[in-house]
Amino acid sequence: MSFSAMYIASTGMQALGTGMGTISNNLANVETNGYKTMRTNYQDLISECYFSSGHHNQVGRGSRVQSIQSMFTQGSFKNTGGDTDLAIAGDGFFSVRHRTSDNTTDEILYTRAGAYTFDKEGFLQDQSGNTLQGWKMSVPAAAGGTPTRMGDPVDIQVNQLTVPPVATTSIKLAVNLNAGDKSEYYYPPTLGAEGWEGNGFAGAWNAKNTPPISSDSYSHSEDLIVYDEAGNKHNLMVYYQKNPHMENVWDYIVTGDPDEDARSAAGGTLADSSFAGLIQKGKITFTGDDETAGHGGLIKSLEAQNLNLGGLRPAWNDAPVPSGGAGSAMSTATIGGQYTGLPQSSGGQYTAAERTYTITWGYKDPNTGVWSENLNTTPPVSGMTWEDDQGNYGYIPVSDKRYPGPYAFGSGLTVSFGDNGGMPQGFGAAGADSITVTAHSEQPSWTEVTPTAEGDMAFDLTFMNPPEGTEPPYPADTPTVSQTVNLNMGKIFDPATDTGDDIFTTTQYGAKSSVTLKTQNGYPEDSLERVSVTTDGKVMGIYGHNREVELYQISITRFISPWGLDKRGDNLFAATRYSGEARTLTAGQDGAGEIVGNFLEQSNVDTATEIVQMILTQRGFQANSKAVTTNDTVIATAIQTKR
Repeated sequence: MSFSAMYIASTGMQALGTGMGTISNNLANVETNGYKTMRTNYQDLISECYFSSGHHNQVGRGSRVQSIQSMFTQGSFKNTGGDTDLAIAGDGFFSVRHRTSDNTTDEILYTRAGAYTFDKEGFLQDQSGNTLQGWKMSVPAAAGGTPTRMGDPVDIQVNQLTVPPVATTSIKLAVNLNAGDKSEYYYPPTLGAEGWEGNGFAGAWNAKNTPPISSDSYSHSEDLIVYDEAGNKHNLMVYYQKNPHMENVWDYIVTGDPDEDARSAAGGTLADSSFAGLIQKGKITFTGDDETAGHGGLIKSLEAQNLNLGGLRPAWNDAPVPSGGAGSAMSTATIGGQYTGLPQSSGGQYTAAERTYTITWGYKDPNTGVWSENLNTTPPVSGMTWEDDQGNYGYIPVSDKRYPGPYAFGSGLTVSFGDNGGMPQGFGAAGADSITVTAHSEQPSWTEVTPTAEGDMAFDLTFMNPPEGTEPPYPADTPTVSQTVNLNMGKIFDPATDTGDDIFTTTQYGAKSSVTLKTQNGYPEDSLERVSVTTDGKVMGIYGHNREVELYQISITRFISPWGLDKRGDNLFAATRYSGEARTLTAGQDGAGEIVGNFLEQSNVDTATEIVQMILTQRGFQANSKAVTTNDTVIATAIQTKR
């Protein structure tokens, strides 16, 4: 009789007891965030060998626990609504810096639990005070730049409660312009040296008026906000009107507040000029349905001109003397000569261009050459036609003959008439002409801008940057701030590559004129409002004006054998020589899981499975204990037999 059967059964009881402990631990952690269920693996003990009748026989000697293995299957996600509650969807671990209670040593440990909060110093920590690790992101050198990771992962500490201002460098503005609108501001087609229809729609702007442009002079307008490098907000306006001379063409001008315009012009600042606040003029030509079937109303071409500050001519101080003016049915008065006068600011004489102007009462049709007293409008409008010796000409409407002027014409000249019985002039009556010509306005100059294929058109801005509380008019020594801005009205349609509905662009459809997209990349100084985390682990600071700043990128760590990690408690693991080297990755890189914000990964313990396993383990333990008692009975019987 051998006592070995009792010892064999006892090994089974010991192993199954350990297994019962593993099951109990799993059930105890069924609500532990990120907990990974553990499995007990058993193995038999070495068998005893003996030979009998020439046969090799083995007798088992019991069992033992081979390993207790963590099961790194994905746990389900629970929505918490917490911005810093994080879960990993896929493989990998969060890295945290663990410091001993006496703050003497620290080490990097790993976890799947993602319940993090900020401490008083802005460190992102778990509930045990371990600090989450990630790369600090660089600050882009310019607006629109891409941040990059810096160095190695460090403690994530969000203590940047404010961010500095960023000057606007890019504006996107897409609108739909109603194809059924009519021209609001009429200007005659002007040919010759000035080209490009002279001032065109820009002639509707006069900074000396209040407002600088009449509401009757444009069809649609959009306001734009830009920020300078000091974070000050400035308002720009874009005005649109249908071109009076060409089909499927719209004019636009970009303007700012004349009081804030600190650009320097030839002979002085622009602030006192009628062109103050005028920045850019342009044309948008749209495709017609007959050109690109099904793709009408998209941008076919863009033209733009910026106000040429160096080419602006200041007001003349010496009035030219008119000559001619003989009375006739269509009387003319000719003025001309070389004008010399002081510029608006000190610095010497300025000589204006030499031109001769002829002013004729009536309208000359540029196509037929036929003269008439009235424009072909409803109702008819009387007026004057001017022409210079360089081939430029235009028309000055006179809606009320009782108004003697002044009327603007040419490159900044004006004409006024004497009173003749309620008529502002004596044209048509020989010897009755009374004409006064005054050269008091500035001459504009424009510089061509070449838009990119994507629709970018650049212009320069210089704003007054007065001390807080200062009101216009600003003194001459007021500080200024300058910047260059790209205005993007949309991509120029390319029928070879574009489908028409997949591009950002300004359109001309039959719907009401309205904005479809309006953005800019500048910001004032802003305060931190909250923090969010993206799927690739970017810790985003959400500041005022919905400004998002990349502060950190959370690191994800993978191991070749996560089953070789050492459990440290508090949902923490430590790397060992059995786990392999830790690989530090970004979320989604080389098999690393993605990060899910506002969620926590729950325990992957399956309660039903654990209870079934508990019953099986209990039955095995009970059977082994029965084997012990049965062997005890057998031994007792043997002893009793001897007695």
